[in-house]
Amino acid sequence: MTDIHTLSGAYALHALTGSEVTRFEQHTDGCDECAHEVRALRETAARLALAVAEPPPAALRGRVLAAVKHVRQAAPDPTRVLPFPDGAGRTQASPGGQETVRFQAPPGEGETVRFQARAIPLPQPPVPGADPGAGPGGAGPGGAGPGGAGPGGAGPGGAGPGGAGPGGAGGDVVEMRGRTPWRTRLALSLTAAAAAAAVTLGVIAYDTRGELDRSLTAQRELVSVLAAPDARTVRRPVTSGGTATVVYSRDRGRLVFTSSGLPELGDGRVYELWLMGPDGPRPAGLLTRDGGGTDGTTVPVFARPLGDDRHIGLTVEPAGGSSRPTTTPILFAELPQA
Repeated sequence: MTDIHTLSGAYALHALTGSEVTRFEQHTDGCDECAHEVRALRETAARLALAVAEPPPAALRGRVLAAVKHVRQAAPDPTRVLPFPDGAGRTQASPGGQETVRFQAPPGEGETVRFQARAIPLPQPPVPGADPGAGPGGAGPGGAGPGGAGPGGAGPGGAGPGGAGPGGAGGDVVEMRGRTPWRTRLALSLTAAAAAAAVTLGVIAYDTRGELDRSLTAQRELVSVLAAPDARTVRRPVTSGGTATVVYSRDRGRLVFTSSGLPELGDGRVYELWLMGPDGPRPAGLLTRDGGGTDGTTVPVFARPLGDDRHIGLTVEPAGGSSRPTTTPILFAELPQA
């Protein structure tokens, strides 16, 4: 039959069945030690739950805004050269001699630009029997004047076959320089500000996530030990004041130590826990006062006793702890036996 004294941890965490709950509650009516232990375990579990729900730092908003102010923004290029697309040099005249021409930059290299352009007359085929000087380029700005000199005439408008006037069929490359729209500049500025905020929030979120993971890990370990079928509990007074509680499960190979009412130490000193076996004491952890407690409760310490460890001790050591005890133990207790 399970020792009813070992059910206090499972009862505190609501892990017992209906008949076990009734049996344990009847037991606690006459066992002050178990009743006190249940209260202490529930308080510890409640504090762990509160530690998970950590509110964001009050200065978070100010830190983010301050970081954004110091992020240097790269000035966007105010101009961009967009090549005239192939085939766009030939346009049909529209009413009034004006039409809207749409230039599309290569993918990933800029925005689409629209502008008003004057239509360029298309070259006309030569008319049989006509003066060669009045060829396709004869109708250009130069007409059939001095440049109208038969095929290949070099006048400003002489544009026979191969002529270089504006009416020639060789085609030109036209470049457009357009200012980056104000919407693009605004988008770049907002992107830089958002990037700075994301970096700051990422660092804070990483720290908060780390604290949350550690709290959840500690809570899982606590539940694992307290709910173990072979968990045994020992409570002992500390000679300097206060009480120590040890919960040990050999099946889990884990030990949980917590205390309450310990005197507060001055700067430069700390409580250190020891596991003791045939080879002497081994450091098992430093005690940290629970910031949410009012009775000097310490945060649970988890340790892994070796198979031949038989005792646990507590001493006052210099800040940072020691590899060997340097003072007389204020607690020396035998580990609970299965």
